[in-house]
Amino acid sequence: MQVELVSILWAIHSFLPAYVANATPILFGGGTPLDFGRNYLDGKPILGSHKTFRGIFFGLFFGTAIGLVQGDLRLALLLSTGALTGDLVSAFFKRRINQPPGAPVPLLDQLDFVIGAFLLSSILY
Repeated sequence: MQVELVSILWAIHSFLPAYVANATPILFGGGTPLDFGRNYLDGKPILGSHKTFRGIFFGLFFGTAIGLVQGDLRLALLLSTGALTGDLVSAFFKRRINQPPGAPVPLLDQLDFVIGAFLLSSILY
């Protein structure tokens, strides 16, 4: 039982930059949308109004800052960037299936940032 708990805590600690990067835009987002309010070829928003420059900036900043405190800046930068990129890819596909910004899509919303963070951080590991 103790080994499992240690493993779970290590996993959370290791992935903390991605968690923070993914959550921060909710708190500090707003402002100009990344897609500038433009639509894709299908006439639907590219990413939607909830994906903003300020959200991406603060997500990347705080996610990377956590990793800097943890002692691995390169990994934190990759985890944070991957988490945010995964979320943006998810938003793009959600707009294609007519889901408004903030609407839940089971599994996609829980895995988008995780997959993005794992893929980008795999450059190092």
